[in-house]
Amino acid sequence: MALARADVKHLDVHQDVSPTLAARGPGVGYSRMLRLRTGEEIEQPSLLLECDLCESWRLDEELVYEFRLRDGVNWQDLAPVNGRKLSAQDVVFSYNRQRTSGWPNSPLLQGVESVEAPDELTVRVKLRYWDTDFLLALADGRSKVVAPEVVIASGSLEPGPVVGTGPWVWLRTVEGAGSEFEANPDYFEVGLPFADQLTFRVIKDPEARLAAFVTGELDVYDAEAREWELLESRGFPSKTVVSKEGGLGLMLAMNAGRTPFDDREVRRAVFGSLRPGDYLEGPLADEDIAGVGMPVVEGSWLLDEETVQGYFGGESGADVQGKAMEVVVADFGDEQVALGRRVQAALMETGFVSSLAVLNPVEYSERVWRKKDYQMFLGPSLPSSGPNGYLFSALHSGGQWNVLGHNDGELDRLIEAQQELGFESAERGEVVREIQRRLLGEAYMVTLGGGSTLWVMQDAVSGFYPNTAAAEYIFWAKTWVGR
Repeated sequence: MALARADVKHLDVHQDVSPTLAARGPGVGYSRMLRLRTGEEIEQPSLLLECDLCESWRLDEELVYEFRLRDGVNWQDLAPVNGRKLSAQDVVFSYNRQRTSGWPNSPLLQGVESVEAPDELTVRVKLRYWDTDFLLALADGRSKVVAPEVVIASGSLEPGPVVGTGPWVWLRTVEGAGSEFEANPDYFEVGLPFADQLTFRVIKDPEARLAAFVTGELDVYDAEAREWELLESRGFPSKTVVSKEGGLGLMLAMNAGRTPFDDREVRRAVFGSLRPGDYLEGPLADEDIAGVGMPVVEGSWLLDEETVQGYFGGESGADVQGKAMEVVVADFGDEQVALGRRVQAALMETGFVSSLAVLNPVEYSERVWRKKDYQMFLGPSLPSSGPNGYLFSALHSGGQWNVLGHNDGELDRLIEAQQELGFESAERGEVVREIQRRLLGEAYMVTLGGGSTLWVMQDAVSGFYPNTAAAEYIFWAKTWVGR
């Protein structure tokens, strides 16, 4: 039994971005064209891809991806689909449905011009423009392949049933309780899933989660720092594993379009007052490193800790004595507000006259992301599953958010250059590293940890190597419990 942190509003996987629905609830009954690689050998963070429903893919010069489906994939033997063979037309139906204008998961496929099925096992997806992260969109846990018969029967997937081609057969979802599944005996990957049953139990209260784990009711869950500290203090034996996901963490950013941070030397004076490594505390202090918080295809694309720390604690030529500035802090809990106060204190020691504006999440989102009314902010990064989504929306000068308020042509050039390269290419990785060096060298921003998750599990759990980026979930099928 595993943990789900929230209820699902309905069962329509195309009409909700909920990670619970996609990856810890009804959505695990479905398959996708592609998925993320998982396993002990995968160094995280990782967005490396592999086939799920397909057996191969290729790209031609006209921006057409051609996917060859596995032969012999069947829908689960449930009404109204009744175990029939998966066809390319099912994929066409699913992607066109997901692309419905205004639907929450349609942006994943916004670059698609058309989807066709020239034969029963071939899917051709034509793009309107080149997008190096397009394959990642197909691997995203929200890009499910669904059965047309279920939609036709009720006009929607919201009421169910859940009928997929995935490793788990959905049994039920109950509000306040969670979702239950049994192994799919006809799953196309021989030997999977390893377990006979899978249950995600909704437990919202931290104390109740802890009690459920200690009593053996939960086999595995992602523990918050306080929960782990309590387990340790009680001497409770448990195995642990850490998963890492790019694009998470607390962003500390300056608005380069506002005084005083339109002066690079003033921004560097801020970096000179900070030592990001000092802010990484708790059970994951040795796992999290400071950086710029972007999703990356491979962990090797990230700058190492020594390089990042080298941008901080130095001298600046700017006279910042008496310069007034405000730090906007998102109130997502006492620990985050306390971190904001530590940053404020460091700035005051440098000579800034610093004030703190603590805003609730709604106010924070409105002021920072929508109105861009801030000099400096500390709060969650913009959620994004891939490098392009993060770089073009949040950091490019022409992006929807441009949280840095910059007009830096060199940074824009680098962001555009990585988009022209192959998804997993070493050349792209080097450009991404150069983007990080530019962001830190210009003292625009830094992220303070938050990309690592500590999972605790009972001794009987084996094979559990979670990679939760892009709402991935195949790792549940590779986990087993030996009592």
